[in-house]
Amino acid sequence: MKTLDIIHKHEPVKIILFDLLTALLDSWTLWNSVAGSEEKGRIWRGAYLKATYGCGAYRPYETLVEEAAVSVGLEAKLAHELEARWTELQAWPEVTRVLKALEPHYKLGVVTNCSQRLGRIAADLVGVPFDVVVTSELNRHG
Repeated sequence: MKTLDIIHKHEPVKIILFDLLTALLDSWTLWNSVAGSEEKGRIWRGAYLKATYGCGAYRPYETLVEEAAVSVGLEAKLAHELEARWTELQAWPEVTRVLKALEPHYKLGVVTNCSQRLGRIAADLVGVPFDVVVTSELNRHG
């Protein structure tokens, strides 16, 4: 028996989670624009992803993006420009239509490696309210 078969026999699907920055939003175009070319943007994102998956304990998204820029020969200030232009992120063409079709039947959420602040900004750009936004940033409560 497949895992999916077991899931369907026990509980109906109630929530669907999506990756935010690649599945729902075209983050690649913004990285490329800030980097100055598609090639530089791809190399920068690659360095960021390598750092993200290899860093062990959580490190702030903004820090990893800046370190990745410097590691591939880009100026650190480009990481700050990326953050400043975050509201330029665009949903892929079919995203809003698909999410609106799912919304009456399921709770919807997103998962992302970015910070709470940037994750919330990006989630709000999709055009459909999410029931949950999960970021990799640790929350500390005093």
